[in-house]
This record gives sequence, structure tokens and C-alpha cells, in this order.
Amino acid sequence: MSLSMLGGKREDLLTNGTGVTGIGKNLALLEMNKTLPLLFRDYELELLRPQDDLKYRSTFFVVQHGLDVRISKRNGAA
Repeated sequence: MSLSMLGGKREDLLTNGTGVTGIGKNLALLEMNKTLPLLFRDYELELLRPQDDLKYRSTFFVVQHGLDVRISKRNGAA
């Protein structure tokens, strides 16, 4: 493949030279799209200290501190 065929992108930046990243990301997004609506539908989430700022530290992952939440089952939830 030439750079003109890749739109000016380098081949070594693409996975297998095709740009395909696999199904892991898509499966994770599917799980989040199913789990989060059920969580918000069936449970009440309340910040324990809404006036405090969220603290975070960026490393390989973003690590957050101070996001304390009370979770209680909603009335009538299955």
C-alpha cells in the first residue's frame, strides 16, 4: 500500500496494516450500553459530597478520588 492509498497515514500506525482493532472495544461498548441504562433504571444514585471537586490522576488509566456514591434500590424495581 502506498501513503496515498492510506490517506497519508503511515502503515505501521495501523493494526495489521488495515486499521481493524478487533472486537474487544465493540463488546465493551455493547456491555456498557446495556448495563448503564439498567443501573440508572433500577437504582437511585446519590453523590455523598456533591460540593467537593472530583480529584483524578492520569497514569496509564485515569484514577479518580472523591467520587463517593450511595446506591439504593428504587421502589418497585425488579
